[in-house]
Amino acid sequence: MLNQVSGGLNTRSILLRKEPTWGGIRNVYAVYQWKGTDEYKKYLCPNCHRPVHPGSWGRFYCDPCDESWFCESNLEMNMAGGWVYTHEHSSIPADPGIVR
Repeated sequence: MLNQVSGGLNTRSILLRKEPTWGGIRNVYAVYQWKGTDEYKKYLCPNCHRPVHPGSWGRFYCDPCDESWFCESNLEMNMAGGWVYTHEHSSIPADPGIVR
C-alpha cells in the first residue's frame, strides 16, 4: 500500500498557459513525476545548467558554480533525467479583493 504513496518533492507542476474564462484567468499546469533512479540526474543548476548532486543536510550542490540550494523549487528539472509527464490540471486563482 505504501509503495503507491508519492512524496511532494517527486511531483512538480509547471505553468503552461493562462486562459481567460468568465470567472477570471485559469492557470493550466503540466504535472511531472520523478521516475528516475539517479538523484544526480534529477535537477540542473539554474546558473550553469549542469547537473547538481545531493549532499549533506538535504542540499543540492553545483560543484562548477560552488553553489548549493535547500529548496528544490529553485532548481531546473532535468527533463532527460527521469521526469515523466503525468497530466494537466488547472485552477482559477482566488481574487485577493474578495473576502470569503
